Amino acid sequence: MGQFWQPLGSAGWKTAATVFLGLVLCTVYLYPGNHAFFDTHLAPSVTPDLREWGSQGWQCGSAFLLLFFLPALWTRFGLREPLPGMTFGDWRFGLRFLALAVLALPVLLWINAGSPEFQAEYPLVKAAGTSWQAFVAWEACYLVYYVAWET
Repeated sequence: MGQFWQPLGSAGWKTAATVFLGLVLCTVYLYPGNHAFFDTHLAPSVTPDLREWGSQGWQCGSAFLLLFFLPALWTRFGLREPLPGMTFGDWRFGLRFLALAVLALPVLLWINAGSPEFQAEYPLVKAAGTSWQAFVAWEACYLVYYVAWET
């Protein structure tokens, strides 16, 4: 059993604690942080017209808390280190890539939008297509998820 802990012991307490915290937070996200947990345990207490929003909102909020916010707090205050990757980086490349994506993605979406598989899956919250306000609300929620997942 001592051989199991040996690599972590040589890495130092910061690495060992960070690996442990990462495993715990990812496990919490995958099980109680997932929309399936909401659907099983919390949805019955939510009005039927809000269950879909609640389910996806639960997953987006859990991702933000467990994959972004708590790790950022740990890095900044537990490890007392600056947050890595929280800069603009090569913003000129980013703007060129964004311009390319703005041109290419609508074409790709238009090609795929007609397929039954695509329509069955997206949008994740079907009510997002009912009004522009619902669309903006869903996109804001999904942005929170995307920031957490990609950061």
